Amino acid sequence: MACCARSIQKLGGTIREFAASGQLIDLAVAIVIGNAFTKTIESLVDNLLTPIIGFLLDGTAIGDLQASLEADRWSHKAPVILRYGKVLQQLIYFVIIVIMLSLIIGIVNGIYGSRRRNQVGTEQLPTRQELILTEHTNLLKSIARSLSH
Repeated sequence: MACCARSIQKLGGTIREFAASGQLIDLAVAIVIGNAFTKTIESLVDNLLTPIIGFLLDGTAIGDLQASLEADRWSHKAPVILRYGKVLQQLIYFVIIVIMLSLIIGIVNGIYGSRRRNQVGTEQLPTRQELILTEHTNLLKSIARSLSH
């Protein structure tokens, strides 16, 4: 039991640390934004894309596409309905969300990447004082080498 109590205390400490670090708020905001993003994509697919594709498929809505499997052998049983239209609709959701997230991540990485490049560029340039100190160090090393020979 003592082992379990220590594990629970350790987990509680980890949760407190996570909550205190501010990442919990970031996570909550990400969940809310992700939910809103998903609802927006669902609305786009349900109200714009699937009606257009359905119009091109002779007026059949994508979500209503299905196949019925019936067997002559078991005519007393109800047919098995394969609702592949719902699967296609979910695949459309998935593809659009992946494309949108890829674009967003690319834009964010581009912004942060350019900031990092700018920061690295300024940090790598030595100051005038560092250049002078480097020259003095090199001069002292060469004097020490010449004295040791």
